[in-house]
Amino acid sequence: MAIQLTAILDIIPSRTADFESALTALARDAATEPGVLDYGFWRDPSRAGRYLLRELYADQAAVDTHMALPAVAAFVADLPGWLAGDTHADLESTAALTRIPLSRSVMVSSLDGGRHA
Repeated sequence: MAIQLTAILDIIPSRTADFESALTALARDAATEPGVLDYGFWRDPSRAGRYLLRELYADQAAVDTHMALPAVAAFVADLPGWLAGDTHADLESTAALTRIPLSRSVMVSSLDGGRHA
């Protein structure tokens, strides 16, 4: 069963270049790891220093292999020096993510003036 890790990180603005460089290297390396289905991060354009990370693994073995890599250990060791505030991370199977029917999802459209469907 696939496993997704998501994290919202607030990074000290003066440290974002270091953070992005390290995370870009991790993402590049993760692309070659067996069992890594997706590995990406996005910068929040409305809040300086806020990032969303998303990692998708085929199974727990792939998570364990990735987390055991020296580059990941180095990133995790550096992370406290980059963090500016609260951090939120979730690790869950995709089965938990697919329980909500799409008909119950909230969608915002610029075509309807921003009203929720």
